[in-house]
Amino acid sequence: MPTGPDAVERWFVRQGLPHLVPGYGRPGVVLARSTPLLVLLYLAGTVVAVGSVEHWADGVLSVVVLLGAWVVTAVARSRGPFHLPRRLGRGEVALFVFGPGLTDLIVHQDVALAIGSAGVAVVLLGLVYTGTSYAVVPLVVWGVRRSVDLLPRVGTLLVRALPTVLFFSAVLFLTGEVWQVTGTLRGGPYVLTLLLLFGVGASFVLVRVRGDLAAVERFDAWDDVRSRLVGTPLEGAVLPDDGAPPSPALGRRARANLALASLFTQGVQITGVALGVFGFFVLFGFLTMPADKVQALAALEAAPEALLTLRTRYAALAVTPELLRVSGFLAAFSALYFTVSIVTDEAYRTTLRRELDDDLQRALAVRAAELHRRGRPE
Repeated sequence: MPTGPDAVERWFVRQGLPHLVPGYGRPGVVLARSTPLLVLLYLAGTVVAVGSVEHWADGVLSVVVLLGAWVVTAVARSRGPFHLPRRLGRGEVALFVFGPGLTDLIVHQDVALAIGSAGVAVVLLGLVYTGTSYAVVPLVVWGVRRSVDLLPRVGTLLVRALPTVLFFSAVLFLTGEVWQVTGTLRGGPYVLTLLLLFGVGASFVLVRVRGDLAAVERFDAWDDVRSRLVGTPLEGAVLPDDGAPPSPALGRRARANLALASLFTQGVQITGVALGVFGFFVLFGFLTMPADKVQALAALEAAPEALLTLRTRYAALAVTPELLRVSGFLAAFSALYFTVSIVTDEAYRTTLRRELDDDLQRALAVRAAELHRRGRPE
């Protein structure tokens, strides 16, 4: 197994813990890793700009403006006109933020549209930076993989909690007030309602996670570190025989990364429960809630629009927007209830925490061994 610094860094990224890599959190390092995606988004912005014009000449002008801005920036940064930048500096960031807006200023002569384009680019830049910084994709993959590995051990606990979740949700599903309130919510208010339930559930988990992390951050001896390096790039690394590793000086981002990794395994399980509940109530409502019943429960003035209709001998079965919204609300509510249940269930926490603690301590052991190899203090 490769043991160089690059191999160690790749291992941390695959574990969804890039901020345990010394020096990883520097903005220049993160932006450099974001280069391919930002270039792709810039090209997508070029396609959108060309597609938004009505005359072919304006489309040609849009391409010339955007490619010209790219070439000017490349030459100013002393690289080939069409070479990808090795790192992103202020010039590249400014190009990504303000480049798409140049077509709005020059072609459309619309200042407000140019400002809006820059605002969208800033939001995208922030999302790309955050996603790259915390290795969100590897973190999700790691969370799914660990959830599948843990399923045989926590499956009994999940089955024990699900009947109660479904019972309370089914009672709410048959209540007219739920249909009248959540079935008629649209757009932003509905999304914010779901996010509120998600935020409350996440806060429950995070409060417990912060206390749990304190138990895995320290090692009593270098032998503890050595025993946890099996199967990692630093297996067999030369470590002191006596004494203990220095106390880890983990920054805010490293601690946040550890908390996210601990949260994601539980989050994947909770999301699975929410999707299962959503699918159950969509199917249940499709079989038991024809359009006329939905109209009565939600107190609608007119019959709801059916997204899917199946006419049978006895009834016209339908999937309506109101059914989807109520099912989504009940799924989010069930996820919150399930979250509180697993956070307060000691049997579940003991089973899950033992596995998660082993994963996090292995990562911290690799970090301690890597810092020792580099001759740097914790």
